[in-house]
Amino acid sequence: MTHILAIDQGTTSSRAILFDQSLNVLDMESVSVTQYFPHQGWVEQDPEKLLQGVLATAQSVVTR
Repeated sequence: MTHILAIDQGTTSSRAILFDQSLNVLDMESVSVTQYFPHQGWVEQDPEKLLQGVLATAQSVVTR
């Protein structure tokens, strides 16, 4: 194994971080996640957008 790709899916962003074998950060990418509030006390997120964000950030750090 030469690299480690970490995915952080949070409530406000999707993030990918690429590490080397010594756990040095080589690259990081983040995109915002849209939250919808259809009713008071409710929070929704589009699962397709979450997946797209994870894939886009991972692809960006691996490509660079």
